[in-house]
Amino acid sequence: MRAELGSQRWGEETQGRLTIPQSLLLAARAVPNLAALVRTQIVMRTHLARGTGRADLPALLSLDTALTQAARHSVQDRHRSASIIAHVYRTACFAFAISAKDHIDLPRPELLWCACLLHDIALEQPHAGRCFAVRGGVLAAEIARNAGASEGDAQCIGDAVCRHPAPGIDPRRHPLAYLVSVSAILDVTGQGLERLDPGFVSAVNEQYPRDGFRQDLIGLWATESTAVPHGRAHLARCLGFTAAARVSPFV
Repeated sequence: MRAELGSQRWGEETQGRLTIPQSLLLAARAVPNLAALVRTQIVMRTHLARGTGRADLPALLSLDTALTQAARHSVQDRHRSASIIAHVYRTACFAFAISAKDHIDLPRPELLWCACLLHDIALEQPHAGRCFAVRGGVLAAEIARNAGASEGDAQCIGDAVCRHPAPGIDPRRHPLAYLVSVSAILDVTGQGLERLDPGFVSAVNEQYPRDGFRQDLIGLWATESTAVPHGRAHLARCLGFTAAARVSPFV
């Protein structure tokens, strides 16, 4: 059976390189993102009513298991940029808020927390011809196994990391990957920001400041796009991902 586009198995088979039909498919799936970005800009610039999505921030910060500890240590050990470290933590906080807002059941909250923390674990070490999310998925699964996670949980985390750069992830089939993806996009471009409670967003940004993030992310994304010219990062850049980051409503 052919591996599903974006899955960890697909990544292992292709190293994350897209065919032309796959690029066209993902480009089509990205069209709703453009409409969502426009809506966000309108709401944020005209000061229309904001949403109520939020999560219990103190409870999230107190998540303490062998798996969450391993993820935290890996983030500190492997990321060179403080701005990217702050990004992965903000992504995790926003993911729990979106999960609550969209009524996505999370029987194992620690899996989402770890997948979010590890989603960019390979972004700062580009490899020619091999997608950062594919490498990150393999590494995330290994980190989880070494922390004592079951093989099923390790594969679930790794698959979510591998899938996350692709648009149009089905939240019913792949809720973990969906939440990582939309929350990371929210933190970079602001897409969907209007759905969250402003007080919660401010608290997250205060806990994990955005200093230098926009510039660092745009630079890293350009480097990854050059290293993997047929990968999802390059496609996203062609579709305006970094351009959207430049005009993000986040200050």
